[in-house]
Amino acid sequence: MWRITIIIFLLFIPIIRLTGQVDSLRQVFDETKEDTVKMKSAMHLARHYVYQNNDSSLYFNRKFDSLAKKVGDTIDQIYALYTYGEVYFFETEYQKSLDYSNKAFDLSVAYNDTIYYGNILYYLSRSYSRIARYDLTIDAQLKAIRFFEERKRPEAVAVMYNNMSIAYSYLGDYEASNMALKQALKIYRETDQIGKAYMNFSNLTRNYVELEKPDTAEIYYDSIRYIIDTYHKDEPELINYYKYWLGEIYTVKAEQVNDDVVSEQYYEKALKAFKESHDHRKKNEKEIDEMTYTLLGIGKTLIKLKSYDDAIPYLKEALKNAEISNATKRIMMSHAALARAYRSIGKNDLSAFHFEKEIDLRREMFNKEKTMATMSARMEFEVEKKEQEIELLNMESEVASKEAKLKDAELKQTRSQQYLLIVILSVAVLFIAGLFVVNKRRKKANRIIAAQKQEVEHKNKEILDSITYAKRLQDAILPSQKLVKSFLLDSFIFYKPKDIVAGDFYFMDVVESSKTKRIYYAAADCTGHGVPGAMVSIVGANGLKRCIQEFELRDPGEILDKLNEIVEENFVQSEERIRDGMDIALCCLEYEDDQIKRLIFSGAHNPVWIINKERENWPDEAVKFKEGNGVEIKATKQAIGYTERTEKFVSQSFELESGDTLYTFSDGYADQFGGTKGKKMKTANFRRLLFDIQDLNISQQHQRINEYFEEWKNDYEQVDDVCVIGVRV
Repeated sequence: MWRITIIIFLLFIPIIRLTGQVDSLRQVFDETKEDTVKMKSAMHLARHYVYQNNDSSLYFNRKFDSLAKKVGDTIDQIYALYTYGEVYFFETEYQKSLDYSNKAFDLSVAYNDTIYYGNILYYLSRSYSRIARYDLTIDAQLKAIRFFEERKRPEAVAVMYNNMSIAYSYLGDYEASNMALKQALKIYRETDQIGKAYMNFSNLTRNYVELEKPDTAEIYYDSIRYIIDTYHKDEPELINYYKYWLGEIYTVKAEQVNDDVVSEQYYEKALKAFKESHDHRKKNEKEIDEMTYTLLGIGKTLIKLKSYDDAIPYLKEALKNAEISNATKRIMMSHAALARAYRSIGKNDLSAFHFEKEIDLRREMFNKEKTMATMSARMEFEVEKKEQEIELLNMESEVASKEAKLKDAELKQTRSQQYLLIVILSVAVLFIAGLFVVNKRRKKANRIIAAQKQEVEHKNKEILDSITYAKRLQDAILPSQKLVKSFLLDSFIFYKPKDIVAGDFYFMDVVESSKTKRIYYAAADCTGHGVPGAMVSIVGANGLKRCIQEFELRDPGEILDKLNEIVEENFVQSEERIRDGMDIALCCLEYEDDQIKRLIFSGAHNPVWIINKERENWPDEAVKFKEGNGVEIKATKQAIGYTERTEKFVSQSFELESGDTLYTFSDGYADQFGGTKGKKMKTANFRRLLFDIQDLNISQQHQRINEYFEEWKNDYEQVDDVCVIGVRV
């Protein structure tokens, strides 16, 4: 099953993430003259094309291999050889795969490599399995298991045990196969990853089918269904892949009952299960190997139902697939099924042809499986027998002399036993005394550990209480959203701290006189997040309040200039100059007759975006977006706080129209990692989202921005505080 193969493969391969687009890598490869850079770009390109275009993969891997030899980088030479082996495996050229994998293995051993050693053994075992060298398959798997156990990689060990069970099953050693599978299941339980165990239960089902124990096999098949229903609810159709084993279970039941009617009913159920499994595999599989089994299942069941003409096309297709994948075991099974089919319809010449092919392959497999797997043990057994015979002859020749010395030997033995008893008793006494001392020390150590644990828990509680109190302080400086809504009726604030306290904050203040009304609001992003960021945010929020209320500043640029002074004054008192500060977008909305008419804006790094799908004319000073009807008002490229060179913050004034929606924000939203590829959202995607939601009212926009963020983030950790403010005119 290709999906499972890829999952297994990712357990072993050191993931190489392309740092740019493939076209960029090819440009680097074509233009650079620096060998190391060219080599690395070739390596990434070879890896990129492994599953997409094997010819391209081989081309770049040859370049990579040549440059690795030229540069003299042994570890890269190992990786190049390993990549050859992998590509030729997927090309079904197993002998070439083995040749390169063995070269990679020899070089890995000589270099004492710990990076690719286990991966090489993985593909060696797979290639040996495809050519039915199960003795060598198991040998490679045992080496890989030892390697991954030493490096504490339990998932990789579980995968190797699962693969080993398949080799033992093909050898007919179902007891050893089941033992390997139980080892894999034990690992998945201990690591709380039982959701991955459906492959193990699948192989257990296979073993009990082969042992003709359909009831036990059915129990393990139900375990597959339970795992999929419980841990893979997002892909319920996955059970259709394993319905192949349900077909095999019904086949065994059909062969064991004596009632012909019941037997036929079981065969009908088996045929239905095989066809459902085949349809699923045909739709989802990228490799044809797995479809060979379902084709054989359908064909053999049709023979049992005496539909010979219908059966033969399925069996021919199975043989064709097996020959394409170059898998010895599957080719033999296909010839055997065709031999029986042709014999059933009286075509004895074709039956004999396929029967001879089956016999030749079975003989070849016997030589490789049985002889190679048992030769070492048999020779060791025979040598041991010969040594025992020689020893027996020597003993017979010495019987007479030994009888004469027997009494003396018995006396010496009695004395030796007495001495041994004294020694044992002495050791026992010392051992008991030692246990007493160790137990006493352990109790003392446990008391110390318990006290230390209690102290740590107490300190953690104190820290958490302090942070919680800091949150209350920070909440006190933030205007309530109810207050914001009372002045900015058509607005939202999406505020999502990363931790308990945040480095992002939002601000609002109102200045009214008899003639004018101004509403100031801001979205700010302080250096860091958590407690350090929160400390800076308190300085920033109080500073803004002072600028407007205490110093009576009204121009946003002048407010930011004064805020810059306040922040520097707060941090300049330490002996080391602290480089903390903040980015901020400060908006001032001027009202005429209770209607918003004008925006005066100044920003430290952070801009303001204005979007209006219906607006035709935009101010010349604003930067028009290419992808939609909106503009960006640029901020001054300078942060609030420490800077190498200080310049004045610029204020910009813009006439607003009905329908304009203003957005100010910190960088936390666009910097979040997630999506299907685990990449950063980026500003372009954030802006596209805002264009897409323009037909929604401001409350619905707030809800959609929240939903999109959670969908994008998915299971990834939030990387920064998030603050987005939207105001519609």
